[in-house]
Amino acid sequence: PAPVSVLSAPSALLPPGRRDWDAASVCASLLELSEGLAAAASSSSEESQKTAVVLLLSSGRFAGAVFRGDRCVAHRACTRYTVRRGQGGAQSSLDASKGKAKSMGAQLRRAGEAALRDDVSSTLNSWRRHLDDASAIFLSCPRAMRGPLHEHGGVGAFFPRGDGRTRRVPLSVGRPSYEAAKAVWLALTRVEER
Repeated sequence: PAPVSVLSAPSALLPPGRRDWDAASVCASLLELSEGLAAAASSSSEESQKTAVVLLLSSGRFAGAVFRGDRCVAHRACTRYTVRRGQGGAQSSLDASKGKAKSMGAQLRRAGEAALRDDVSSTLNSWRRHLDDASAIFLSCPRAMRGPLHEHGGVGAFFPRGDGRTRRVPLSVGRPSYEAAKAVWLALTRVEER
């Protein structure tokens, strides 16, 4: 018997919203995507290559990177003091469950959360052209932070909640950093033959 090849691809590459995937539709979707990626990779002009954006946000840390073809064209990482030492969790989570604490540390953490939202918003503003050209936006963010990120973080202006380009990162990321963003991009944009 002839050897059988099995292709392995991350589920984040499939269009979101469908739950009834069968083998034929998965193959058709992956073939369409791979043909587009192959055409973009073989293109000599920088402008026609597909852009992918990776955004990671967790525990007072933000990292983002823009990849075009096989190279990173922009990246940014920043850290703010937002997590309660010893107890874990963000200050906003404690404020929501037990009311606002009045300590100096709580005020510093609230200011850190506001500064982090401003950092994310300013980064996305400076990447407006990349976000408009992006064929995929990979987002890793805790569930508790998704609402505030879209409503108060200004992300909704760049890509609304229902944007078909936005994909959840189905991996454990760890601390957001440029290295983590690059690892996510490599893991999610490669199809392996086994």
